[in-house]
Amino acid sequence: MICTPPNVWCRLWGATPKALGQRRAASGHLRYRRTSVQDDLSHNAGRAGLRLETLTQVLLVALIAGGAAARIYDFGYPNELTWDEHHFVDNARNILARRSDCNDHPPLGKILIAAGILAIGDQGAGWRLAPLLLGLALIGLAYALGASAFRSKTAGLYAAAFIAASGFVLAFSKTALLDGMLAAMMAAAALVLWRARSWRGITCGAVLIGLAASIKFTGIVLAVPLAMMTVARYPGRWKALGAFALGAITV
Repeated sequence: MICTPPNVWCRLWGATPKALGQRRAASGHLRYRRTSVQDDLSHNAGRAGLRLETLTQVLLVALIAGGAAARIYDFGYPNELTWDEHHFVDNARNILARRSDCNDHPPLGKILIAAGILAIGDQGAGWRLAPLLLGLALIGLAYALGASAFRSKTAGLYAAAFIAASGFVLAFSKTALLDGMLAAMMAAAALVLWRARSWRGITCGAVLIGLAASIKFTGIVLAVPLAMMTVARYPGRWKALGAFALGAITV
């Protein structure tokens, strides 16, 4: 509103042109300060969130490193068979000696144990070399699977840290048993099928499921859910199903 001398309301309220200009300037300054404070708060919150995420990632990496170190440290101890190790180590010895062998489980896990014995010797470290290597690989596979599924490196670190810090998984990484190797093979199959963008990738994932089932028959339990996931995500559904079946049947 323009203030002129004849304007009675302006005179009553003391609203001279100079006063109006001062009020507008004060109002603009107040809005500027309010906006500036909001920007500062938003910036500070962003920095605090970034620091918290960085700290979380450092702690997760420390857990992963600690879990890997715990697996590697003195993995040959004890230099005698424990739990059910005698079943699978005896199977591996029979394979190396080309003797007839009988066991409830498929042969791949025992062949891997035999490879460790062949590489290091018939001792604690040799019996547990294959479970150790696949146990370490499982940590990396957990990271890759978590990061791919959630599209977040932090999610991948969480997944890897949970696997690395799990005492249950740690024990299977330091014993000549089949379960840790089975878990690593199943995780590899899930990762390859999640990332598959062609029938070749689907076939490779199905081959890994077949290899998991060649360690222990329970490896086949993931076949149905992973096949359903693959068919749902792949445009050519029948082609995807055919590639999946081809890979699994081949193994």
